[in-house]
Amino acid sequence: MQETITAVRAGHMTQKTAADHFEVPLGTLAKKLLGHASEMLHGAGRPTELLKSDDQLATFLKASASYEDGLTKIEVLHVIQNYIVSQNLKLVGQMKN
Repeated sequence: MQETITAVRAGHMTQKTAADHFEVPLGTLAKKLLGHASEMLHGAGRPTELLKSDDQLATFLKASASYEDGLTKIEVLHVIQNYIVSQNLKLVGQMKN
């Protein structure tokens, strides 16, 4: 993102061209250039309890996707919910069926 901002501020590219070239959302770039969002921070929403290191869950979901019928959205949500409970992670909200 910093390269994108630098390219626009230096006048080397328009916002649209820079967003396309560096593959960043145009709206996010515009907000950062206007000072409505920090140039250094990224991401939105609540922090997640699931970490990138939760390989066990990711491996299971990838394997499930390779089955002929795969899992339905509800089944995936149930698997994730069960994993969260089994790992004693904090549940945010309730799952809808």
